[in-house]
Amino acid sequence: MVELLKNAVLIGIGMSAMAKEKIEELAARISGDGRFSEEEGQKVINELLEQIKNSRKNMDELIIRSINEALNRLDIPTRSEYNALEERFNELQKFLAVDREFKNDSKKIDI
Repeated sequence: MVELLKNAVLIGIGMSAMAKEKIEELAARISGDGRFSEEEGQKVINELLEQIKNSRKNMDELIIRSINEALNRLDIPTRSEYNALEERFNELQKFLAVDREFKNDSKKIDI
């Protein structure tokens, strides 16, 4: 499961990097053909790069949502749930230590 998600992320990153290169290559060809001025070509590149950035953000959100859904299905606690449980455990340990001390002290008094 983790390997599958890792591969999905790597594929997304690779596609983004390839897309940027292809966009720059396309813009160079278009401006070289005289279809666009260099300024117009740069504007097109910037718009396409912004779309890639938004797509990457959406993909990241989708991956995070998928991971959280998978963790919920597997009934694995989140970091915050784990930390809360650890805190409760530590408090219980302190309580038991105080309780043991109290019992030990009360045994000394009864003797």
